[in-house]
Parts: sequence; structure tokens; C-alpha cells
Amino acid sequence: MRRLLFAILVIAFSLASWLLGPAPEPDTGPEPETDPETETVSKKDLRRLFEISPAAGADSDPEILLALAAIREEGLNRSQVMMIAEQLTDEFGPRLTGSPSLERAGEWAMHFLADRGAKRVHKEGWDFGHPGWENQHLDIHVVSPVQEPLVAEVYAWTPSTNGTIRADIVHLDVHEPITSSRLEELLASIKDKVQSKIVFVGNGLVNVSIDTDPSALTPRHVDARIMAFLVENGAAARVNSSGMPDGLIRAFGNRTYDVSKAVPTVILRTEDFGRLVRLLRRGRSVQLELVIENQVYPRGKTAFNYIAEFGGQSKSHELIMMGAHLDSWHAATGATDNAAGSAIMIEAMRILLALDLQTERTIRMALWTGEEQGLLGSKAYVRSHFGTDENPAAEFEVLGGYVNVDTGTGRLQSALVFGPESAADVLSRLFRPLSDLGISGAKATDSRVTGGSDHTTFNAAGLPGISMVQDPVRYRTHTWHTNIDTYEQLLPEHLKQAAVVVASTVYQLAMEEQMIPRFSPPDMPTRVREW
Repeated sequence: MRRLLFAILVIAFSLASWLLGPAPEPDTGPEPETDPETETVSKKDLRRLFEISPAAGADSDPEILLALAAIREEGLNRSQVMMIAEQLTDEFGPRLTGSPSLERAGEWAMHFLADRGAKRVHKEGWDFGHPGWENQHLDIHVVSPVQEPLVAEVYAWTPSTNGTIRADIVHLDVHEPITSSRLEELLASIKDKVQSKIVFVGNGLVNVSIDTDPSALTPRHVDARIMAFLVENGAAARVNSSGMPDGLIRAFGNRTYDVSKAVPTVILRTEDFGRLVRLLRRGRSVQLELVIENQVYPRGKTAFNYIAEFGGQSKSHELIMMGAHLDSWHAATGATDNAAGSAIMIEAMRILLALDLQTERTIRMALWTGEEQGLLGSKAYVRSHFGTDENPAAEFEVLGGYVNVDTGTGRLQSALVFGPESAADVLSRLFRPLSDLGISGAKATDSRVTGGSDHTTFNAAGLPGISMVQDPVRYRTHTWHTNIDTYEQLLPEHLKQAAVVVASTVYQLAMEEQMIPRFSPPDMPTRVREW
């Protein structure tokens, strides 16, 4: 608190000098011109706050503006967001739900914030119902008719090989869409050929344009049927093509989460897959050598969300939440999805703690798990704490907004909020003092459909979920769930901006006279489905 009071006094003195002008002094000749580059950051930030637009200073509480300037100072000049991101990616790596790596990352985040003064730091368990899983070793080579290493990633929740295996490949040339009868014909045609073989599944093409067929199986059903067939007929392993260009690989997982219902499976980069299939079609015998070591963790059936709080005075029973999902897929270290969002949230909380800002409402941060498996962690939390508009739980009425970040490393541009247009108007007003940072405006949505990220869990419950919209920065095209989603993809200045914007936004929401508007009972959109 002393640090904040000192900072406020210094800034207030500077502000007063600008508003009142300098005290009369003896004429000592012309004053040197002010060099904007040598002004203190606090002075420049306050100058910006009052010069952005009349609305930025005219209708704002000076104490709020001073706090926003202090948040900028801390977040832009003493940022720890990249250190946090490095810890989450390099130290803990892939963070699959139920895995020890994810639990270690969550424990580290809790200790980091508790050491800086966060309150009620704890983890809350929820029932994942499946074991954790991690890949510990993969080595794959073609050994005939050429000898070269291949580039691949392991499919999650699949078993290890029985040591090193060497086997010929068989190609199951599946083109989607495909009907059930056609798929069964293809499987029957290779039934006697797959025993102890490595089965290549798919056509290895990139960005194939296909016509829809209402009688076709869904990709999920096709995948499940092929996997069951390979288990039944004793295949040694399965190899899928990544179907992506430029060596990119996306690796997801066995949806049963039961390694006994799968064969050892890898996703091969498109270029390797295509080459080996072409050799096979030319009549060459192609043989691979493969070793996979995976580990299953039964204790992962209980997963955890990680929670920390700050502030809360006259309205401490009311909440402003911010959060991001900490879990990731495993082809890389989950940097843009979503160590970036988690680092932004941890850093935003660190900024508020470092300044010891006192807020009227309590600010609560959550790091979710199970997002990649269907928003499971945030759904469990919202059910327990908030319920839904139709069946509210204890904290339903006291949540004044949940802020979410989960689309990469880009700067925050705007926001999408579940609620009436007046809710978007509130956020747009709160963004005005931040507009020079590149964020402006908000839009309202009335969708209660879940999907995309954890803010939709709150939307589905009838609560004001706020999704921060980011610059795309190759997220969907290159880094999302791929083998290049590493620390190197993160943009420091963008993450600093994002942390400052999030800290400033939740601080202002925690200081507003009224909570962000919600739909009135007659206007609440109909809930689409049960979770």
C-alpha cells in the first residue's frame, strides 16, 4: 500500500503541476524544450489518459485514472509476463489434462501468486474420470527401401509399443466423406493383411475440398471404427497423416481415453506420409522401425482448477473474474494455446498485487483445466459456484463479469460480452483510457452455445462472459495445437499490452458503481442444451 500511495503522490503532484501551472520563478532565461523521450512513464501515461479523448478524463474518477497509469507503469516497465510464459512452456512443457506436468504448472502458479500476497489461493478438484497420459519417448524411422528418420507426434491416450518394432506398412486408403457400408468394404479388403503390420490410414492430401454426403459417417465415427478394427485384428501400430502443409502436425487423442481400446498411434507429417505411400503404390516394400514409450497416470482422474483472489472492500461479496485455460495439447509446449493466456492472467494479478490497489469488489483469477477436452474444468466450476439462470447457485447473483483470453499471442483489440447492448457500452467506456494501447470497443452477444473457450461456459449459464478478441498472428493457421507451438512464437510486447489491458479492465469493473448489465428475465436467451 505504501508503494501505491507514494506513486499516487508523485503522480498527483505531477498532475497538479500540469493543471495549475508552475509556481512563479525568477526569470532565468528561456526554458529548455521538453524532450518527450525523457519524461517519466507515469507522466507520459497520464498525459495520454487526458489527451486520448475528452471522455477519457472528463467523466472518470481521477483516482481510477491514477491507478490505470500505475498499472501501465508496472505492466510495461517491470513486466514478468515472459518469465511466466517461459516457466509454463519450457519448465512444464505439454500440459495435458490429468498429467503430472499440468499439476506441477498449476502448483507453481499458486505459489507464485501466494508469495506476492494473493488471498485464498487454492485448487479445486473436479472429476475428469480418465487417467492422465504423457508421451515420454518416440523414435520412428523408415528402414527399407531407404533409411531415414521421420517426423511425427504421438496420438494421446494410446499405448506404448512393445519395445522397438520393425514391420512392413499396409495402406488403408480412406477418403472422407465415406458411408458405413463403404468403410466396411475397405476394412474387409485388408483384414487379412494388418496382423503385426503398421497401418497407414488416410490419403495424405492437404486441404482436400470434399462434398458433403448426408449418409456419410462423421470423422469421429470413422476414426473410432478404424481404431476398433485395428485392435481386433492385431495391427502393430497406426500412422495417420497430419494433413497439414509445411511440416506442421496437429496431434489430438483417443476419445475413449482407454489405451486398451487403441493401438500405438502416431501422426506423421504430410510430406513423409505421402512419400512412403507413393513408394508403396509403386510396388516397393516399405518397412518402418518404431518405438513409443507412454505413461498412464490413474490419479489424473481427479483434475484441478487453480484459484487466487485479490482485493474486496465495501462490495467484497461481489466478484469480478478473469481466467484462461492452463491445459494444452502435447505436440509442442502449448505456448500460444494457452500458456499465453495463462501468463497474461498471472501477470495481471501480479500487477495488481504489486501496486496493492484496493478494489471494492473481489477479483478472482482462475486457471482452468480440461478445456481442450470440452471446457470441462470451467463447466464443473460454474456448476458448483454459480449454477445457471434457470437454476442459480450461491454466487450466481454476485458475479460482475468473467474476462477470458485464449486465442494466441496477439494484442487485445476488443471484446465480446454476453449481455444486452448496455453491457458492451460499459466495456467500451472502460476501454477509452486504454485506446492508445490498441483496444477499442466491445460487442454484445446473446449466444448460450458452448464451444471455443471458457467464456462460453459463463455465457451458457446466463452470466456475463467476456471474450477478449486478439490479433490473429498465425494462430489458426500455424500455431494452434501444432508442433511449433513453442515459446518462440510468443510476442513480448503483445503479451505486455494484454496483461495491462486485462488488469486495467478487471480493476475498473471491480470499482464500478453498478455491476455490468445482464439480460432481464424476460430477455434472457433460451438455453441451448444441458452440459
